[in-house]
Amino acid sequence: MWLETVCILEKRLPDITDFMERCRVPGLRVCIAGAGSSGYCGEIISAAANKYLGYTSDAPHTTDIVGSPESFLYEDIPTLLISLARSGNSPESTGAVEYARKKIKQLFEICVTCSANGELSKISEEKDNILKIVLTEKTCDEGFAMTSSFTSMAVAVYGILSYNTFPAFKNDVSVLAACISESFNKLSDSAQKIISEKSFDRAAFLGAGIHKGLARESANKMSELTAGKINVVSDTPLEFRHGPKSMIDDDTVILHVVSEDLLTRKYDIDLLRELISQKRKNKIIAVSAGKLDVEGIDYEIILNNNFSNDFYFSIAGAVFSQVFAFFKSQEMRITTDNPCPGGDLNREVKGVTIYEI
Repeated sequence: MWLETVCILEKRLPDITDFMERCRVPGLRVCIAGAGSSGYCGEIISAAANKYLGYTSDAPHTTDIVGSPESFLYEDIPTLLISLARSGNSPESTGAVEYARKKIKQLFEICVTCSANGELSKISEEKDNILKIVLTEKTCDEGFAMTSSFTSMAVAVYGILSYNTFPAFKNDVSVLAACISESFNKLSDSAQKIISEKSFDRAAFLGAGIHKGLARESANKMSELTAGKINVVSDTPLEFRHGPKSMIDDDTVILHVVSEDLLTRKYDIDLLRELISQKRKNKIIAVSAGKLDVEGIDYEIILNNNFSNDFYFSIAGAVFSQVFAFFKSQEMRITTDNPCPGGDLNREVKGVTIYEI
């Protein structure tokens, strides 16, 4: 699906290039917005776009924009609003766009969705200031939780923002796809092994910089697929010490994604060593792009270390966290594709009224 996403972008590259060049106005803000998993997807892309592609971006969730538009939509700042949505039928997806159209004087829009027939797609018909990219239908997960849609939309938006270095982006996605194709069975076996060996009812997911969004999505995935029966937290390694670390007990698993950034990695490893020194019966999982020189980690998940930057590593890490949550759900005998059959949670959020501003 990632490779098909690249093909879709490549076919549209002249349109994408023309649109992105029109967006090159002084002081442009890139606002990458989605709800839930789509919002965490935006957080990963935003951090990566700022670090590697030279944009000035942020990633408020559409739920934040709709709830308090004056806090996130700035009338006089030219804005490129990139909307992410699997189906595009959550009310906040369209609500955030409608609010932005009313509030921002110079607005450009990109809609990236997995459904051509969703409400977001319908209100995003292309014109001079709107670009719409619909991914292959296979990315529109039929199950409750976002999996392939999450990673495919991340790849798509990063590719759009990399329009002027597209050949390098295309090569990087090929490396990413090959890595996961070759290692998927091993990742799956590792996830099953951890779950069979360690009973847990608490989980902490840690990541810094680009991996902060991944940590938040990993916690969300574990909560969703276990119907909320696993208590989860997510945080950055530095912030985890400021209170949240108190959640650790004997029945806790900590999954820490270790950055390839030289500075960030130092802080990651410092916390790992601290957690190991204080460890009781809890277990520590480290996800990294290469072998770590740290004694005492219970499980090391090592991914390909040929990624050109942490964005691609973060997408690979998302695959492991999704598989990890899947097997925990299975171990608990929960119907993973429909973990909340009573309707307490729905695949598409319902019951939200969007009010006029």
